[in-house]
Amino acid sequence: LESQKDKAKYLYLHRLNFPLWKDRLAIGINEAIVNGSTTDQQGPADTLNALRMAYYGKTRSWEWAYLIPFVPFKFTEHYLGDRDNALMSLDADLHFPRDFRGYFEFLIDDMTSPWTMFSNDWGNKWAFTLGGQYYGRIRNRDVTATMEYSRVEPWVYTHFYGGSHRYTHFDQCLGMPLGPDADGLVMSLETHVSPRNTLGLKCTNTRKNSSVRGGNVTDVFQDSLYVYNGQIYWPPHPDSWRKHFLGPGTVTSTRLGVSWKYAPFGLFKIDALLEYDFAAGKNGLYGHASGGLVF
Repeated sequence: LESQKDKAKYLYLHRLNFPLWKDRLAIGINEAIVNGSTTDQQGPADTLNALRMAYYGKTRSWEWAYLIPFVPFKFTEHYLGDRDNALMSLDADLHFPRDFRGYFEFLIDDMTSPWTMFSNDWGNKWAFTLGGQYYGRIRNRDVTATMEYSRVEPWVYTHFYGGSHRYTHFDQCLGMPLGPDADGLVMSLETHVSPRNTLGLKCTNTRKNSSVRGGNVTDVFQDSLYVYNGQIYWPPHPDSWRKHFLGPGTVTSTRLGVSWKYAPFGLFKIDALLEYDFAAGKNGLYGHASGGLVF
């Protein structure tokens, strides 16, 4: 991972997967840690995203304690001084009834306490994804229909240490691409029109509020006050301890797309998507194509 080319950044991951009910149901428990050397990108002059004074100039290398098998990261992080950004999640994947699949994930980046998880305290940082798929045949053609909704609360993926400890790679979010304070609904339908060609329709509706604090993955929460070397400091622009999901300033985007997948032979595949964003008007046409050997 990189936040700044000359600064080290590390990601540690655990996953336990439990197949149940003759493999129709799979339940997974995940945990992650990210840390690194403090970057120079958010210095004291950035009054909206300055770090605490004690955090500047910190150099980190591999934490070998995280490589001990079967020890929860949260326990190890506490042993190492509570300096890292930990998150955990629970997911489930159900294949029932026949030709149907349902899936769910709930992620916790941080929380004040379990019984206040869904309060408006900024420290309760959570997200979830809920989706369903249908695999079947219509008029002797394979058809796949998908619907998925995702929601990410404000401040998720961010951290007091800034770029070295947030879930980004060169400021691109490693989780939901929209980042915090956003949600999205995706619906798609694909069908095989021939043995080598697949056509699809896709509709995406997203909401994102980047105009408020906690709405950008690069935001660093500013305490109302903190103590450094026995002296009290007040940030010039302290953040509110209360969050609000979306709200004024939210930008809504609706995209309609057409997809094409082509597999002419063996492992070689081509994937293309053309979308139109209704909110962007005449400048709202987007497209991408990729191809190559897929193993």
